[in-house]
Amino acid sequence: MPGSLRLGLLAAALALGAAAGRAQAPPAVPEPPDVAWEFVGADSARVAALALLDPADGRPFGLADAVYATLYYPPPYLYPGGEYPYPVSFGLARLHDGAPSPAVPPDSAWAYAEEREAPYGIYAAPGGLVIAVEGSGGGSLTRSTDGGQTWADVETEACRGDSVDDRIVRTYGPGRERALWLLAYLCRSDDEGATWRAVEQRSAPEYVRRRDLVELPPSPMLPEGRLVLGVGSGVLTSDDGGHVWEATSLYQEFRWVGHDLVLVPDGAHPYGGTVYVLARDFYFEDRAYNVVLASDDGGATWAERHRFVYGENGLDRNSGEPEMVALGDGSLVVGLVQNGTPPQRYVGTVVWSGDGGRTWSALGPEAPWLGARPPAGACERACPGGAWPGWGPKHLRVDRDGRVWAGTDNGVWRTTCPAWAVASEAGPGAPSGLGLSVRPNPSRGRAEVVVTVAEAGPVAVRVTVLDVLGREVAVVWDGAARDGQRVAVDGSGWPAGVYTVRAASEAGEVSARLTVVR
Repeated sequence: MPGSLRLGLLAAALALGAAAGRAQAPPAVPEPPDVAWEFVGADSARVAALALLDPADGRPFGLADAVYATLYYPPPYLYPGGEYPYPVSFGLARLHDGAPSPAVPPDSAWAYAEEREAPYGIYAAPGGLVIAVEGSGGGSLTRSTDGGQTWADVETEACRGDSVDDRIVRTYGPGRERALWLLAYLCRSDDEGATWRAVEQRSAPEYVRRRDLVELPPSPMLPEGRLVLGVGSGVLTSDDGGHVWEATSLYQEFRWVGHDLVLVPDGAHPYGGTVYVLARDFYFEDRAYNVVLASDDGGATWAERHRFVYGENGLDRNSGEPEMVALGDGSLVVGLVQNGTPPQRYVGTVVWSGDGGRTWSALGPEAPWLGARPPAGACERACPGGAWPGWGPKHLRVDRDGRVWAGTDNGVWRTTCPAWAVASEAGPGAPSGLGLSVRPNPSRGRAEVVVTVAEAGPVAVRVTVLDVLGREVAVVWDGAARDGQRVAVDGSGWPAGVYTVRAASEAGEVSARLTVVR
């Protein structure tokens, strides 16, 4: 074979190999929201329960008009060896300064409810409804209708069962009939927690220590909707309101624990959306792993998305009390706490995924949980508020303004700004195919706008940025745009605040919010 031909074939082979390498290159890891954390409530205490107000109207995010928590003083886990020189006290507290969210300042004081046994679970709704689950495993219920000033015991004798969970979850059913569920006993209330009844179990696996419950709305594949239940052996589903439960592909006794379930709704999805579970896998004798799995068929089958390995995210060991929430853009947030011996035992972090749980990054470039170990001897007495932020982020909540709240072993924290872009609804006449997204959001100034259009060819689009007074501060694109057009935004010189990014075409306009932080 002539030398020139051999060289040509070699060059062609190298080109093909390079092209194949490019084709197989892993996708880029999404950039997390550019957020910071702030201490809320001016008290350094261990948080044993945290609740934002449930709007009780089907919206997935809570109201921060009043925040309830069970607080322990001083935080006992700050003492090496578990020896506490001061008495430990606790109580149910309400955070409210008289102003609606998001005006609650970080230094708001906690107001204590009537002194009683510290609840392990709290459910709260507008109008003053508060239900407290007192005692591990849902030992008893008390109910308040005046925001926690007065309380009445609730009869739950018909609900006795074997479980460890203390959560109360709201569902709506195919006819939007509202109900509350006490997971410890799988009891149901149809009158806002005043009375409870046991749900008859006609068929269910024997080992069902209940952990979490999520409801799939009616959809083409599930005309009556479906309940998905996380239990001590994995995940179960029910299509008849909780009477008959079926084991899913993620069910194996003494291996799986289905800790947290979240639904990312999608109106075009045949099952109403994707369900995620944060599970514990005890398959390996010497260690357990936290695993994120997803289901696109209503919880029947599950696929592993990510396994948190030892040493990942700065944690030497995996958490025994993980927690997961979903944000409004479908991204996921997980709180992880390190196991071990005090004081390192309670170190933790909060991580974020923007690709369906496949990859994870710290939520915030300076997440206070990461590696937050106190120096030796520093906690001989109670640590002041904010001394070592974020020990043990075990209770995650998301409010209607897009901020993430975390109840930790050192007080309550929240992000200082929204953790996702909140797009506005298209106005009258806006084209259904014109879309707009902004990421990262919040941002420290530099962001990327992605414009989507329905037409196959280019469409004339003008993209502008407005301040809170509606004044135009920048024109970032004015010309032909194809579907998926990416536009860079440089707001590094803008004051911190909330801006509106607006895309307009001949047929109409659509907008999204961009928060700039410093």
